[in-house]
Amino acid sequence: MSTESIKMSQTRRQLKRSIALLLFQLNKFAQEVEHEVRTTVIQAFETAPGRVALRITPDVLVDNMPYKNQKDNKSSKVKTKDGKD
Repeated sequence: MSTESIKMSQTRRQLKRSIALLLFQLNKFAQEVEHEVRTTVIQAFETAPGRVALRITPDVLVDNMPYKNQKDNKSSKVKTKDGKD
């Protein structure tokens, strides 16, 4: 074999290894993304005006975070006529 064909063969082998490594890394990243989506995202759809049904799969992690309704974020203090709480 000539030196050019030997160099081409070596280059081809290096490319083959680097492509295999790249595919492995992409596959690993895709699996990590899938795990993140499965454990943190839930599906919700409106069944009636003001009513929402949730589809929660067994994969979803539950962190016991309290739900805060947007309307509840307003101040609950009521001032009297004289300006006192």
